[in-house]
Amino acid sequence: MKKLFNLYNMLKSLNNGISNVLPKFFFGYLIAGISAVLALFIIQSILIYFFQIKFLITQIVSTCSAIFVSFTINNIFTFKKRNKKSLSRKITQFFITNLLSMILNVSIANYIFKIFEIWYIASLAGICFAVFFNYFIYKYKIWSDVSIK
Repeated sequence: MKKLFNLYNMLKSLNNGISNVLPKFFFGYLIAGISAVLALFIIQSILIYFFQIKFLITQIVSTCSAIFVSFTINNIFTFKKRNKKSLSRKITQFFITNLLSMILNVSIANYIFKIFEIWYIASLAGICFAVFFNYFIYKYKIWSDVSIK
């Protein structure tokens, strides 16, 4: 229990230190992203290893699942100051944004997979692109009227 408390205090201190350099919501965005990546890799691993589904299909299915995880966490925790947009409007904007991101993610991942034939490197390449693209869209479009200091 003491170790958990120490870990909590360390993360809290890290977040306070980072918030002086980065926006406060960046830590939440990072947690949402890590959770989405974990969901993607778990789902993709299951589809590849247990069901022997082809890479391109697994990349599409796991990316859609990661998008759902990302929206849920970002909406509840990262951008918790509610804005005036309805939940359905945010979800629509989020999924339209992520459709473009997903097309680019899957295209990049599929291209890298054809070169290296290592699925997790290909997936990671697609994810890296999506992280930067999505961050700016989320911040300036979807949750744009949220005042975060």
